[in-house]
Amino acid sequence: MHDSYLNTFLNNGEIVISDIADDRGIHERVIHQQQKIVQYKTKTLIYSLEENDIPPEIQNKTPWSKKKTASQLKNWSGSGLSGLAFSHQTNKWVALGILIQVNEFADRGINLKNTYYVPGFNLLNYWKTQARENEEQNKKLIRAFTEILNNLTNPYAHVGFETLKQWLLNRINEKKISIKHLDFFLSVLITASKAPFFDWKEIGTNSYFKEKVHAASKMFDGNMVALLEELEEIIGDPVSSIHLTTRPGNRDIILAAQCRLVFTFGMYNYEKAPVLAKVTDEEVHYLQSIDAKNIRTIFAAENRAVVRKLIKHIPYGHRAHIGIVGFDGQVRSAVYDLLRHFKNAGVGQIIIWSDYDRAAIAMVEKLYALEFEQFKFVAKKQGTLLLVSYAEGLKQLKELAGTNHLTEQENFLWDFDLLEAIVLEGNVND
Repeated sequence: MHDSYLNTFLNNGEIVISDIADDRGIHERVIHQQQKIVQYKTKTLIYSLEENDIPPEIQNKTPWSKKKTASQLKNWSGSGLSGLAFSHQTNKWVALGILIQVNEFADRGINLKNTYYVPGFNLLNYWKTQARENEEQNKKLIRAFTEILNNLTNPYAHVGFETLKQWLLNRINEKKISIKHLDFFLSVLITASKAPFFDWKEIGTNSYFKEKVHAASKMFDGNMVALLEELEEIIGDPVSSIHLTTRPGNRDIILAAQCRLVFTFGMYNYEKAPVLAKVTDEEVHYLQSIDAKNIRTIFAAENRAVVRKLIKHIPYGHRAHIGIVGFDGQVRSAVYDLLRHFKNAGVGQIIIWSDYDRAAIAMVEKLYALEFEQFKFVAKKQGTLLLVSYAEGLKQLKELAGTNHLTEQENFLWDFDLLEAIVLEGNVND
């Protein structure tokens, strides 16, 4: 075993010339490059075969296999020693069989070129033992997590709850999920099972490992963006659809409409159709009804720049019959609920303008399910825009997705006379 491991550090044409131990039991293996005419020293390996325990200061450190320089080794160990003191420390670790020191030579063995370190036999054995113990511990954790998961219920009818639960069970059975990932997604489900809506900061407080951190609410903060993106991908919906109310980015819904919003906590009255108003995801959860005044058409766009420019461009007199909503690229549950309230208030038509990409397909299909009397889509044709039916718009999006000829709304921001005409055309009674 020892020889086979040490031989992995031999390059092509290198041979072992000698392997001698001194009085301290430290070996020096001398390596030469063998050529047809000459033979010269290329490296030496300094190591110990004595069996020793791993010092506490490097227990539970991350395993590694590639060579490390002294500075890399210092960073790995987290040592605060000075350069000279750490040099003595590495010599000690070599003597304990924890490290193997490799010296490489240049100029046919005359000058030392560089020195690096690789794991010694005692460190390798420690990591193997640790891996076996971790595997047993993980098996116990998996059993405990699976039992918790099977007993979880969805009392608040969170969309995506069962999808995430089944996904987790499948990954556990297939052994294709890490303990850290399992802990996060299980924590999400536990948190969702306790309340009708919840905040990101609550998830960490339901972590199995929350006692290992000073502030449980920060348990997953370091990977917040990546974890939320993965969560959305798994459930096939924005995270707000399971009533997770906080995530990165601005989640306000932009609104410009003459209407009155009635909440459980009070009322917003927009008699003058303000240039720009904002309703948050959380506020929509408390929305009871909308008095839509004279609104006949909702124009909904996923791009804030589109909404802002359109609000300023359309004459105020026309805006009485048009409600404009901007929702930042995703039909979150709050966006869907707000539009549903407008539909229930008697608004008969919705016009959708989205980017022309794959994400828009799911967006348009979801909004069509609101069942407005009229559903129209702003399509593009030969560099211009036109208003089409749902079926025509969906067909165009799917064709574009197939050819990768995708376009963002920003490409049309230069011609707002055209866009205004499209919106007013849709509002036929103006």
